[in-house]
Amino acid sequence: MARYSLFAFAMVVSALTPGCVLGPLDEVENSAPIEALRGTGNSTGQFGLIVRGYVGNTGGRDVSRVLIGGGVRSPYSAFDLWDANDLGSLNLVFTGCDDVATADPDCPVGVGGDLAHLPVWREQRDCVVASILREGVGEDEGEGNLQIRCEGMSSTSEVVIGAAGIELGASLAALPAAHPLGALLVGAPDEDSGRLYVLPAASSSLQRFPNPEGAGIGGDAEFGALLRVAPIDTVAGIDSDPVLVAAAAPGLSRVVVFAAGTVLGVPGTVTLGCVDDVVMRRPAAAVETGGQMHFADLDGDGSLELYLGDRNADVVHRVQVSALGGAQGCVDLGTGDDPPRDTLACPAVPGVSCDGFGAAISSGDFDGDGDADLLVGAPESVVDGTVTGSAFVLPGGAGGADLAAAVALRRASGSEGDQLGASVAAARSHLGGAERDEAVLGAPGAKRAYVFLCTGLEGDRAGGSEARCVMRP
Repeated sequence: MARYSLFAFAMVVSALTPGCVLGPLDEVENSAPIEALRGTGNSTGQFGLIVRGYVGNTGGRDVSRVLIGGGVRSPYSAFDLWDANDLGSLNLVFTGCDDVATADPDCPVGVGGDLAHLPVWREQRDCVVASILREGVGEDEGEGNLQIRCEGMSSTSEVVIGAAGIELGASLAALPAAHPLGALLVGAPDEDSGRLYVLPAASSSLQRFPNPEGAGIGGDAEFGALLRVAPIDTVAGIDSDPVLVAAAAPGLSRVVVFAAGTVLGVPGTVTLGCVDDVVMRRPAAAVETGGQMHFADLDGDGSLELYLGDRNADVVHRVQVSALGGAQGCVDLGTGDDPPRDTLACPAVPGVSCDGFGAAISSGDFDGDGDADLLVGAPESVVDGTVTGSAFVLPGGAGGADLAAAVALRRASGSEGDQLGASVAAARSHLGGAERDEAVLGAPGAKRAYVFLCTGLEGDRAGGSEARCVMRP
């Protein structure tokens, strides 16, 4: 791949300061370390409302993809980000279905409630799952289906459960490859007080998964409206290969944390704790309805933290997973019995406000120093006088998130209502060498997603000594 000299690099982005402030993207075009991704035929939906990054394998080599959707009733697309040691074309790899508004559509009505990547499903590699939520269409349409597209497939496969009105697929969470539970956890928040299902790795028949005991799930809990999964070594009561799960119950303003795996050879759970007075939003919901959550290990001590966005207070709450145990905090719906939490305030960055901070959260190693960094969306942020949105990168290290060294990602040419940062993701890069991540920000108001190939963090600045920012050839 062609490289610019450091001199030319610095000249092109001479206006760049921490936070990757550039001239208007339309003027600098492909020489900018910000790349715009656009869907095809997207006359419906809010392209960029959901973004995901994943690593797959094509033709025996690792590739990195960016998966983007526009929410319910809209298509979804996968883009080529990285191929071994080189920046990919950023071209469209495939579209899960054609737009429902085109002359010859093949998108089921309601597709796009959430998206997930399955490394392997039914012996096929790199499959993308899209949920189908036929909101308002009626029970005869069978609300609650999944559509799966693998890179080797010529068309999509629809997994039908035939259950109406449960919003199955409001949230999806992929399980580690070859996990004994299966390939995917699926939330159905409108079934009773909310239920979970699991998709086996070798089958298209969804199986009901037991709700965690002692988690206080009842009433209009909407349990499973948002799911996050992370690996964990061992948990007492789980036979083998446990995974850590955070499941939101926004009707109770609660997040339940539990371990899932097999108990005496059958699917089971162990409840670890509950965090109250936090309102999480579904992946395809408007940013005004709540924050989102994410597991990460920012201090590198080998123990995960759970980060919970509070976009009303413009803060992120942090709970140490190691502090959870015995269904702590699950008896009282208030915070009095909750596990300890501390709060990360939105960093102060000149010209960028904190409005909506916590609406979306992800993590990755964005500066290549080996430590995980936190990426937090603020889609209602005012940037130089315009409500266009932004995202903040909080570098990690031995002391956890370093607020003093945080930077803001924004576009100098953003427009009112872009909602940049409504969704955020980390996408792996430099797959054949010193791996790191690139920040991907969705802007559903602009029907775009943007890949920031330069964050402005120390070691990831234009013209820096390590020259980590990537220039397009």
